[in-house]
Amino acid sequence: MTSRIEHTDVGAYALGLLEEDDRRAFEAHLSSCPSCTAELTDLSGVASALTGVDPVGEEEPSHQEIADLLSRKKARDLRTRRARWPSASPRRSRWSPAE
Repeated sequence: MTSRIEHTDVGAYALGLLEEDDRRAFEAHLSSCPSCTAELTDLSGVASALTGVDPVGEEEPSHQEIADLLSRKKARDLRTRRARWPSASPRRSRWSPAE
């Protein structure tokens, strides 16, 4: 297990997915790596939170499902942009009295 691989094993370790040899190597790495220790702390409870969750189906989404997803994302991004960049002058309602 190289140091680069060790840093990517935090999630697999938290979920109990590492094989015995990799688990032991990661635990040895963990004792001397504050970054991985902090990340493992952040991930604590993930395994129990995922208990009972069924695997995602292996069917690929339809073209319509993908189009719907992209459309919703585009609309959400547009709303976010509008919220961040208010117009320079306040919009006047056509029912507002003229100045």
